[in-house]
Amino acid sequence: MAREPWFIALIVAAVLSVIGGLVFYRVRHLLAIQRMRAAIASDLHDEIGAGLSHIAMMSEIARAEVSKNLSGAVELLARISESARSLVEGIGDIIWVIDAKSDLLENVILRICDFASELCEMRGMAFHCSFPPECREMHVSPQHRRNLLLLMKEAVHNAVLHSGGTELWIEGRICDSTLELKISDNGIGVPAIPRSEGRGLKNMKNRAESLGGSVTVLPREGGGTVIAIQLKIPHLRY
Repeated sequence: MAREPWFIALIVAAVLSVIGGLVFYRVRHLLAIQRMRAAIASDLHDEIGAGLSHIAMMSEIARAEVSKNLSGAVELLARISESARSLVEGIGDIIWVIDAKSDLLENVILRICDFASELCEMRGMAFHCSFPPECREMHVSPQHRRNLLLLMKEAVHNAVLHSGGTELWIEGRICDSTLELKISDNGIGVPAIPRSEGRGLKNMKNRAESLGGSVTVLPREGGGTVIAIQLKIPHLRY
């Protein structure tokens, strides 16, 4: 039995629509990969270029100082060692971000907690970490993983180095469609007269905004400071 022309046209349109959708998805996926590669190349260029330039400059100064100021040269060598360690850590973070095995939020949490634990141990602080199971199974895109990792590391770094506290807590929970993260310490607390925002806080706020969220610094009940981070889950998922 012959098919009606409109029916054949409908079938052809449906097939073309499916093909068009697949092509569009593929192109969008390839563009996303290209953007990620460009971002990674830029990150590696900045991380390695700036790090090696800094090390080279301090090495030249240290070489000149050796003959006339040995203690100054030793101090510079210590700074060179620290710069090299930071460079290796930064490159390690970039490699970790692009690893497909790291796409669960659980992996971000583990990496942040490892970083915080090591930093707290160096400063003689007790460290506590608490995340419910539902926080761990979320998939996070590579670019969002990097921004979240750097945001949390900045918050932990500030708390450990500047709070003067003896304990650090990292906590997470999901409330409605929001991921809530808290980095708390029992240190000197928030100044009674707020100071202007430093570079660290501005960086944290910018990274949070790129993740569709916000950062707030609050006094902790009982003394200390809380860095509260709120991120919209739909913005993080992929």
